Amino acid sequence: MKTLGQYLAEDYVAGLGTRYLGQRVVLSQEPVTQVIGKYSFNDFWKRHIRWGRIRKAQAPLAFMVEIFSYPALLSVSGAEILGPYLGVPKVDLLWALSFVFFYLDVAVMMSLGASVSPRSLFAWWVREALAPIQWVCVLMGNQVDWRGNLIKVEQGGLITVRNSTS
Repeated sequence: MKTLGQYLAEDYVAGLGTRYLGQRVVLSQEPVTQVIGKYSFNDFWKRHIRWGRIRKAQAPLAFMVEIFSYPALLSVSGAEILGPYLGVPKVDLLWALSFVFFYLDVAVMMSLGASVSPRSLFAWWVREALAPIQWVCVLMGNQVDWRGNLIKVEQGGLITVRNSTS
């Protein structure tokens, strides 16, 4: 097995290697708090593009069906398909479905002890509205910016450092 340093998501590859060796991978039942700090919209965007391109390289089938799990697309398609069948105006059903997804995510956030503020609620709506656009951007490339380096993520997750972006 190649060294983990050749992968941007070495934790994922370590799990695969553990399974390859016939061992079990056991996940913690306790969530790990991740403190990211304040960052710009550009940093947010680059981070999600990086994560998406890593997922695309390491689990392409899962990445391809991921778009069908996005609340924005589920709400729109649900309203389009179910609205006429149920006799409910599409726009009303769109708002109702969006609220259901919103409520479920907020309930999960609260169950994990996350602080829920008007700002975080607004951020949820922005994130979900941008998710399908991000998915397309992820699909269209294989390079990421990681700590000032332009990195090409190959099939399977191997990386090649292109150059410094600083």
